[in-house]
Amino acid sequence: MNTRVFHVMLFLCCLGVWAEELPQPVAPVSPPPDAIPVEQHDHELLMDFARSYNGTVGPALKERIEQILLSLFPKEDRQRCENLVSQWGAAARGTTKLSGQILYVKPEDEGKPRQILVVFRCFSTHKAWLDKYYDERLGLLEIGETTMSLSMIADGNDHEDGSTLSHIEMDQAVRFPGGPGIGMMFHVSNDSPRAGGPSLFKEDRLMYYLFQDHDLKPVVFVSKRHEAIDHDDATGDVTTIYEGRIDYEKDAEGNITRVISKYSIQQNRKLVGEGTLKYQWNAEKAEFLEVR
Repeated sequence: MNTRVFHVMLFLCCLGVWAEELPQPVAPVSPPPDAIPVEQHDHELLMDFARSYNGTVGPALKERIEQILLSLFPKEDRQRCENLVSQWGAAARGTTKLSGQILYVKPEDEGKPRQILVVFRCFSTHKAWLDKYYDERLGLLEIGETTMSLSMIADGNDHEDGSTLSHIEMDQAVRFPGGPGIGMMFHVSNDSPRAGGPSLFKEDRLMYYLFQDHDLKPVVFVSKRHEAIDHDDATGDVTTIYEGRIDYEKDAEGNITRVISKYSIQQNRKLVGEGTLKYQWNAEKAEFLEVR
């Protein structure tokens, strides 16, 4: 074979190998069907904010961002908030209010919209309840090149029942085999202006979510503490406390592959049960499943 031809063939062969090893362009993700156009000024404001967010927001910026968030808040969820507060009695009528704020900014992912976790608070401006009683919901804000959208995230709570209220805090950013995730702590209680019946409860519930295109998928939830007080005039009160100690197993890349909760149950300070719950990552379903 001619030496020059051989060298050309060798070069083309190596070029093909190099091309396979080079990072390929990331296909952009199309906006969701319910995405709406965003004004350039607001788009620049939100993108600059996402790039520089460090956990704090100045008053002026906070006010404008809250205006944007509330403009996206779904009409049906706004009605749920009205219904919730209206159950607190005549004094609550006409006092319903909503607020919104940033909770977490997901690190930038090439070719994909910026994803920002937000929390909406439904409350009453009545002075007796203003800072004490409120219900919070989690939302996912997506900012594309020219559009933005808001998705309300499932959390297993009834946000139209005025007797049960939720408060949301961020736990930690994590990774699963299926991609980046986030842990959120839900403090749920029926301590509210509408609380009634013989039982009171409060729970600290840890929920983990997987970031997906246009969505935040719940993949596992574990109760850290659940306290219930059941009143009985004849036999007296019974206080039941469930406590879970949560641990994790990770793979070589640092992805959480198993969630383990060792729990105990006490009634009136007497141990009545204990055990271990285990949840294993299932790649096919992209979530954790309980294992024995």
